[in-house]
Amino acid sequence: YFITDYLESNTLDLGQFRTNQSPKVYIDLITNINQMGYAHIMILTSSKHLTKSYELSGLASDILKDVAIDIIDTNTFGPGISYLVMCICYWARQDLSYKRILVLLDQQIQNNITLIYTKTYKHSTVNIMSKLLKPFVKGVLVESNQGFKQQQVIYNERKVFDILYRKIQGSKTLNPNIQICIFGGTNQSYAKLLQHELYKLDKSLSLQQYGHIENEITNYFGDDMYGIYIGYYEEMTI
Repeated sequence: YFITDYLESNTLDLGQFRTNQSPKVYIDLITNINQMGYAHIMILTSSKHLTKSYELSGLASDILKDVAIDIIDTNTFGPGISYLVMCICYWARQDLSYKRILVLLDQQIQNNITLIYTKTYKHSTVNIMSKLLKPFVKGVLVESNQGFKQQQVIYNERKVFDILYRKIQGSKTLNPNIQICIFGGTNQSYAKLLQHELYKLDKSLSLQQYGHIENEITNYFGDDMYGIYIGYYEEMTI
């Protein structure tokens, strides 16, 4: 049985409980699931850099020492977790062992990338140069592989599309079988524009729209955030 901190197919939804608040939600749910007789419980959390879900589920696991629990920091959020859930469901249908699924899941998490562009990022690196150039800054690009820290300052927003496309092309050189998921904050027009611009650059791309990102994430990055999640097909064809 596996749990995510947001609504995903074939999982238990914790989103309605606002899991940033208390480990009691995890304790109650894990206890109930354990009583159903499941041998293993897997918890997929958003990146520990973005929410407290990983920390709180860890506290619950420490309390419930007799229950077999694996807590997985996915190093991403909504669309990335949705993709990983899809992977797990596929591997389970292939009758892979639980141990093997954990290994494949770790490989996916290590290889996958989440890229975010935002105009209102509250956690930007501050230095003398950035203060001088602040009037000219349009936004920042943030990458999961850098711990969701500011990676690149953007002075021309149109270049964001080219940068994200180059990231996609770079990923395809390592593995041509990738899945690209586009997401946006409160204003979905940004995500739709990104999809349009990427199609203009390369009509062969397989792009999916995830939709609105959860409030905990938009509170961190800003309502105007948008970006892509790049997932790899590893030992699977979905």
